[in-house]
Amino acid sequence: MNHWLPWTQPVAQRLVAQRESLPHALLIHGSRGLGKGEFVMSLAQALLCAAPSGDHACGHCHSCLLASAGSNPDLHVLQPDALTRREEGLRSRFAARYLADSEEKKTKPSAVIAVDQVRDLIIAAQGRPQIARCRVMVLYPAEALNHNAANSLLKLLEEPPADTHLLLVSHEAERLLPTIRSRCSRVALPLPAHGEALAWLATAGVPADRAEPLLALAGGAPLRAVDYFKEGFLELRSGLARDLAALATGEGDPVTVAGQWKSHGALRCLGWL
Repeated sequence: MNHWLPWTQPVAQRLVAQRESLPHALLIHGSRGLGKGEFVMSLAQALLCAAPSGDHACGHCHSCLLASAGSNPDLHVLQPDALTRREEGLRSRFAARYLADSEEKKTKPSAVIAVDQVRDLIIAAQGRPQIARCRVMVLYPAEALNHNAANSLLKLLEEPPADTHLLLVSHEAERLLPTIRSRCSRVALPLPAHGEALAWLATAGVPADRAEPLLALAGGAPLRAVDYFKEGFLELRSGLARDLAALATGEGDPVTVAGQWKSHGALRCLGWL
């Protein structure tokens, strides 16, 4: 049931081994592209499992079966509506229970975790776990909490319910309120060793001649390197650089070049450069 990435497995082993004595709130942080979203869901399932095997959930108990189906009542996920509606997968299935905007609304889905979502989470935290030994609440990414939502979450951190684990996941932990950071035990997911990352990229289907430059551009984060490979990052970046060089020498037409790259968006193009 659990699929630990090689560089996250040592952290997973430590946390699952300590599951009876884990702090009530963990701040799981690290660079984008390390697999934190997958990690936190696998960790949640291992914490809820009735009979984990080592660092893995058993996959067969009642809690595991409900978790795999996206219906375990003791697993809660808050994330921005925009993310829930854009991404598929187990995390988004659980997060759909806390959608802040109704389907009838024509407004753009929210890019933040709203205060009403946190208030609903606080209500859900009352009482005892329904089927598992504990209850797990995931916030992904925690820096998406707006100001009011962050202040509301403090109430849950200051007076944590019994038998509840709060797992805050962050790509940019320093953006969180100091009062939130101070009430969580920090768990850093490290970048893999260079050789380990290259070996994993090979298993992910990234050709050897692309893996090295993509990993460098991704800051050593393997999942980001895979995303770059799938979107043709190297080719797009080279094409943009050629067009801008042509403009600099007067050989290109600004209107034509702008039309060619407009669909990619200004921020994305700046990121490539």
